[in-house]
Amino acid sequence: MNKYFKRIGSENKELHEVFGLDPNKYVCSNGDKILVVKYFYDLCEGMDGMACCGYERKAFICGNVYFIEQYADWSGPVMYGPFSIRE
Repeated sequence: MNKYFKRIGSENKELHEVFGLDPNKYVCSNGDKILVVKYFYDLCEGMDGMACCGYERKAFICGNVYFIEQYADWSGPVMYGPFSIRE
């Protein structure tokens, strides 16, 4: 992951950071902002702090590569990639 993303701000990581990539605390390795695309299911939106609200998928895009993060309350986050973006 360090090849594609770099942390910004404090090096002190918080416990909740093990639950997925936080685009507010990371940027692309070249310094560009991570483009986040929400797709498929996003049943947890607006349900902050509530357990078992569902699951969601997001794409994190940096340059010509992207990662897919699938999150479910019962399993936590799973990150797939990198995948190439074809032009």
